[in-house]
Amino acid sequence: MKKFKSLKLTVFVIVAFFFSCIAPIYAGNFIATSEGIRYVYQNSNGKTVYVNPKYDSKTGTYYVVNSNNQIIAQQQLGSEADMNQIKILTQTGSNATTQDFMGNEVQILTPMANSDPRYQQLKQYIESNDSVKKTVSMQIQARDYKIQKIQQQVAEGVKDETLAAWLTNDLKKPVYLEVGDSGSIYHDASGFVLAETGSNGETTYRDNSYVNRIVISGNSEIFSGNMSDPNTASVISHEVGHMIMDQLYETPNYPATNYYGSHSKNTISDEGFAISEGWAEALEALSSKDYRANW
Repeated sequence: MKKFKSLKLTVFVIVAFFFSCIAPIYAGNFIATSEGIRYVYQNSNGKTVYVNPKYDSKTGTYYVVNSNNQIIAQQQLGSEADMNQIKILTQTGSNATTQDFMGNEVQILTPMANSDPRYQQLKQYIESNDSVKKTVSMQIQARDYKIQKIQQQVAEGVKDETLAAWLTNDLKKPVYLEVGDSGSIYHDASGFVLAETGSNGETTYRDNSYVNRIVISGNSEIFSGNMSDPNTASVISHEVGHMIMDQLYETPNYPATNYYGSHSKNTISDEGFAISEGWAEALEALSSKDYRANW
């Protein structure tokens, strides 16, 4: 009998030790703070504790590990849209920002509701304008080409596999369009964090460091009823041209420039800036050539 009790006590101690190893953190949530994504929970004393989670750049997943390097908490990210789809985003608040996994300050964006009138207007504008559709199609072709080149470089042993997986993951993302507060239409390659709320009410955070998007101001002519204006389509095509160039080049190979100011046809800048703008102008002209030919 004593031997049986001793055995039960031993099993109890082993189980208790096991759970102490895998579950030192109480149930909590991932949240976005100004310092980055954090896992927050309350300990046994009722104190709120913030944990700096790890990040898997291949999958975009934030997770927490214990002292044995076992995952004890992680986000369950839903599948993202394909690269041939357009995803319309908006800001979560007044310039809400966080830090991405590399420590850069980025905006927190969220998918725009389908019921928002601007969503329907922008979707209709893009789907009905041949110039914009053609440019977006060129961007998808360019990303397919880049993915093939990356895979070839990995097979040849000249590309780091971890970097290749990260680049490929970013290239496969949908065409992101953000409806901004004000200003012009522009290309933003600085990246962002995408906050998405699931059917269970839980918010997950998809780290899109250096993922390209086009920002269209909420007071743009697209939303003011002037949807037949071809200049808007030209500007969007121009900015998508910048997006294509940014995705085809990798940062170390991108044309270097020291000029970052406003620009027009009379701007005196430098060679790198001129190459970038010349590329975007060429893509804009190519996408709208059929329309321009009928002027």
